[in-house]
Amino acid sequence: MTCCPPVKRLLSTEDAAALRALWPTYDTAIGHQGQALAGAERTVSWFMGLNSAVVPRYAVAVMVENPITPQTTANIGTELLRTAVGPRRSGATSAASSHPISDQESQFGFDKDKF
Repeated sequence: MTCCPPVKRLLSTEDAAALRALWPTYDTAIGHQGQALAGAERTVSWFMGLNSAVVPRYAVAVMVENPITPQTTANIGTELLRTAVGPRRSGATSAASSHPISDQESQFGFDKDKF
């Protein structure tokens, strides 16, 4: 008795690579971010991304209500992906300096000094 149905590929390898190539790059990750009005004085921002366009292993989806900037979710998502790929070595430089962690992002558990 099997526990799971067989996996069916939804896209060919070529089509999946073509779609990944369309997503913008965020440091070493790729992804899509968006923002929408969700009522009076309420916005929702989101980011969904992959750790790499070439060899995607990890995916993330982040949603933040009333972000300080639209970039907040992309910053959080790329830091999650960077952390998932591997811990940052002590003394190594980080591309995160181009996407600084804000106070709002640090409330989600990101240590500004670590990243």
